[in-house]
Amino acid sequence: MFYLGIDFGTTGVRTGLYDRNGTEAGFSSVPYETFSSRPGYAEQRPMDWWEALGKAVKLLLEKTGTDPAQIVSLAVDFHSCSVLLCRRDGSPLRDCLIWMDVRAARESDEINSRTGEELSPEWMPAKLLWLKRNEPEQYQDAEIFCEAEDWMNYMLTGIWSTNVNNSVNWGYNADNGCFDAGFYEAIGMPDAIDKFPSSTVFAVGDRIGNLTTQAAAHLGLSPETLVACGGIDSSIGILGMGAAEEGKLALCTGSSNLAMVLTKKPLFNLNGVNLGPHHLIHGYYTDYRGQTASGSVINWAKRNLYSELPDKEAYSVMDLEAAQIPVGSDGLLVLDYFQGNKHPYLDGSVRGMIYGLSLSHTRAHLFRAIMEGVCYETAHLLKQFGDAGRPIHEISLSGGFASSDLLLSILADVCGVTINVPENSQCSCLGSGIVAATAAGAWSDLQEASVHMTRFRKTVQPDPENHRKYLLLFGKYLELYPEFKDFFHSLSELNAQM
Repeated sequence: MFYLGIDFGTTGVRTGLYDRNGTEAGFSSVPYETFSSRPGYAEQRPMDWWEALGKAVKLLLEKTGTDPAQIVSLAVDFHSCSVLLCRRDGSPLRDCLIWMDVRAARESDEINSRTGEELSPEWMPAKLLWLKRNEPEQYQDAEIFCEAEDWMNYMLTGIWSTNVNNSVNWGYNADNGCFDAGFYEAIGMPDAIDKFPSSTVFAVGDRIGNLTTQAAAHLGLSPETLVACGGIDSSIGILGMGAAEEGKLALCTGSSNLAMVLTKKPLFNLNGVNLGPHHLIHGYYTDYRGQTASGSVINWAKRNLYSELPDKEAYSVMDLEAAQIPVGSDGLLVLDYFQGNKHPYLDGSVRGMIYGLSLSHTRAHLFRAIMEGVCYETAHLLKQFGDAGRPIHEISLSGGFASSDLLLSILADVCGVTINVPENSQCSCLGSGIVAATAAGAWSDLQEASVHMTRFRKTVQPDPENHRKYLLLFGKYLELYPEFKDFFHSLSELNAQM
């Protein structure tokens, strides 16, 4: 028997086939596009996801020669804060505003000032308020407001539902079984609650139903295949990283970075609508801190500094060149807020900065400085846990960072922590496989399944001397935003008027 994990990331869908012990029988991926018509905008076409999924699953079956009847169950994880307006039959009224779309910065500021919350412009409430103001006809015509995860579960099963793992970020209380009506009244959208598909609510690992006949045909699977409720890609990645126990920190790296810890008591935003009991594991909160664009910034450097190199060669050449540059990149300092800041500032208006350029600097200097800037901001995330009383000394890391030994060493040196790298680098995909296996009864619960289905392949220790140097530079990095905040905002306003 096999369990199918499906991971919808920012750049494409990944599918993995796993046995009860987490051994991977096969893997496939299919890309799709992100569209950015203006600074801060980022959209994807939902039907691109659906078509990519059909291709990826059929490719997986072809590569492995697996009989579809052997696939007992599947689960899907998805990038979060990805908002859809739909009709009840699942047809989208517009393209999806994905997580990295921060056009709703003004709405986020307004919501926070009205309610005292600390909501990011990425999240559902701010994006819905932007849509209500700027696309009122589509807002009114929509019968369903949902996350991409909920839409995909509908396409697979024909059942509209709300996913606890997502919805606790925008007002759902899993203990009370309802959304915070007072919050939506305060921000001028009481009508939104009726359009959330909350008549049926599932937690991670719950059974939703079987594939519809149409979905089974599209994927090349049996209609008997069970669909389990997955969740946010980063949250599900905690399971695939072997970090589903209290106190372990999981760092999911990719287009964005997210640092997460399971806790019995919340560390941040103690009174907010996004408090989120039972977010991933029943009885736990998932406290997290995130940076908006990490891998995306590194990919930007590849596109603009190493465009003459084929993709397969580019990163190895980039790492080789950057490894020759000393700690601190000979005076360069990069603020990686290319798409704004998520934590701790919740500022969608700020943008990135490169300071210290001179005629002696090369593209290798610039690339290393960008890597260091991204790592400084990750260290900033870990600092926030320490400031909240949960110091971090060891992390489990998944995603794109794991493919670069140089980036891992810089991160360990900047943060001064031990880094454990899972054997399977596709931790969200494996995490969805863990969810599917648990829902099918292979393990008693998600935590037991995570322990038995994950392993580590590498441990990276920080260099004490490099860490000492980076601590001094990190202190200067932390001064940048407070020092230049007003300037950043005034320049953003000026650019918006031009």
